[in-house]
Amino acid sequence: MPPRIIDEQSGKVRPFPVRPEVAARMAVASGGGGPHDPDMDARVTRLEDQFSRIEALLKGLDDRVRHVERDTAETKGRLANLPTTWAMIATVIGGQVALGGLILAALRIAGAH
Repeated sequence: MPPRIIDEQSGKVRPFPVRPEVAARMAVASGGGGPHDPDMDARVTRLEDQFSRIEALLKGLDDRVRHVERDTAETKGRLANLPTTWAMIATVIGGQVALGGLILAALRIAGAH
């Protein structure tokens, strides 16, 4: 059955305009079964061979993707355990204050004013 469209003005269904050479290719010979393609067996065999190779490649790709997923998860875990910028600043300031306190205590013990 040729494609059909709805006419916007009348609302009726009418055949879709198709060039004659396209219509000839779309037509199916009566009697059922459609046209016979003698190369079909060879094409299907090639397709099955290609599918087997593609399937093997996809399995290898799956292994690689799992490896990348593990590495990504490990990296995310390490990044989550890193201190924040404010924690680093507080640690440095705290270390400087402690060092200053030790120097002052050493000077008092040594007797210098």
